[in-house]
Amino acid sequence: MAEWGFKTLFAAALLLVLGLRGVGVEGRIQLTKQPSRLAILFAGPEFSGNYFSVEGFFGSCYNVLKDGGVGSITLESGTGHCEVWGVAGCGDGGDGKDRPKTVFQATPTLIWNRRARTKDEVKREGGGVKSIRCFEKIASEGKIKLQ
Repeated sequence: MAEWGFKTLFAAALLLVLGLRGVGVEGRIQLTKQPSRLAILFAGPEFSGNYFSVEGFFGSCYNVLKDGGVGSITLESGTGHCEVWGVAGCGDGGDGKDRPKTVFQATPTLIWNRRARTKDEVKREGGGVKSIRCFEKIASEGKIKLQ
């Protein structure tokens, strides 16, 4: 319980710091492991080419689903383009040879599972999600804005 309280306090402090810096909300990534444990990260246009580390919150592996669920990263409405990265040692038989997977909002589900067989799953060998970064290309400004 104490560990959960610390993580909740850390997430709240992070949101407070971002709020004090005047960060404009452009999109959000919702990280959930259990229904009672929730952290939301916000990013503004001044962030460029960065990424969110999932490990910093729960030290676990995650699947990426559009509609959420226990043990998932939910891509909220307005998230245009995301790259999800896996690393060795995350999940069963991680090989460390993962490549970034592109996830669009229209993609119903991207589950990284050794035995992925359904039409909504992407087959791969082991590993798991450790970080995710989302960005939006703005043609008129000629730059990439992190969501």
